[in-house]
Amino acid sequence: MNKIHTKTCIWMLLLLGFLSCTKTAHVDYEKPEFNKILAFSITNTEQELLGAINEEKNTITLYVPYYYAIEYLMPEIRLDEGASIYNSEGEEINLDGGLEPLRLGADTTKYTVKSATGASRSYAVIQKVLPYGQTLNVSISGTPDATTLLEKPVNGRLTLIGNFESTSTNARFVFTNKATGEQHNDYATAFSVSPGTLYTMLVDISPNAMAGEYDVKMEHQGRVTDLNPMKLYYRRPYMTQITSSMHYAAGDTIEFTISRNSPTDDRYGTVFVGLKNLYARVAGDPLTYNTLIPNTAIRYTPEGFPLELLNKNVPMKIVSATRTTVKAIFPDLPIGLYPNSGWNSQSPTIIYHTRPTYGLAFYGDFDEQTDLGNDVLINRGGSSGLTVKAKQ
Repeated sequence: MNKIHTKTCIWMLLLLGFLSCTKTAHVDYEKPEFNKILAFSITNTEQELLGAINEEKNTITLYVPYYYAIEYLMPEIRLDEGASIYNSEGEEINLDGGLEPLRLGADTTKYTVKSATGASRSYAVIQKVLPYGQTLNVSISGTPDATTLLEKPVNGRLTLIGNFESTSTNARFVFTNKATGEQHNDYATAFSVSPGTLYTMLVDISPNAMAGEYDVKMEHQGRVTDLNPMKLYYRRPYMTQITSSMHYAAGDTIEFTISRNSPTDDRYGTVFVGLKNLYARVAGDPLTYNTLIPNTAIRYTPEGFPLELLNKNVPMKIVSATRTTVKAIFPDLPIGLYPNSGWNSQSPTIIYHTRPTYGLAFYGDFDEQTDLGNDVLINRGGSSGLTVKAKQ
């Protein structure tokens, strides 16, 4: 009996010793920060699109079907109670007016959510298009095959024929310079897509594109294909409009804008690139310039116009210039009406309007590397001519 009692005591002592050596682990309670996006959806589609929220990666992925022909996605969001949301510039977004629309196909959109205590969490919204099941097949109108080098003017337009299966203009074009390998994703944009047995897409080449030879790849609604290699070149102004006024005094600002009255006509694909000089010139016959135009009561030039100014270049100061618009200071010319001699018929070999036989017109000189030349007709003064008024 004593032996049993002794063994029992020994086991109890060992158990007490083991328990005394065991530490209790304390796990701290992780208090929620309340800085999460709880729901993210798109509401302007045929069926509401729900964003897939990944809390580990802090991403929200939108899966957009290829057949949605919309330009913008209207998001709706739900946050933790008391949280606020900020855009990528750090500006707080007032959700009473909703989130700003997201352009379909845009790069990743970033938001930051802050709790009432200031704890922040950043999210990235990623768009992925669910593509059509067939390979994208596209040809360029006017080309015999997909390998022929296509020459197009900067600021021109392409006509693409293909199985787009959607009227969405969500297309991207990558131009890779053959000489340098440099890539450009802003040289072309889809203007419109029309349905048919095959769809027709009109694509505008940017006026800011650089001349050169390029390999071209396009993506449309999640599908990718190669287009014809292209040689982009500059074309001298074919027709420009005076967009400011038709009445000027010396010192006024006159504005010339490239005209694209017929976008699919390559003659209108022109730019102001490398314009170094701009000047006005009054054309006329020295024998008749100061007389009446036959069968009219209008003079070729204002009365008293000096012969020494006839057919002479009068320099103009260029105030600003882009690829499509030039602003300059109107020169000091005698006041009065300068009628337009009208548009002459065009030779098939001439790609710009012919020079006036009388009246006020504007000309420019371009840098040699543009191959546009000098003394290039910029504008003929409008169909009714230009009036020079007295300076106030």
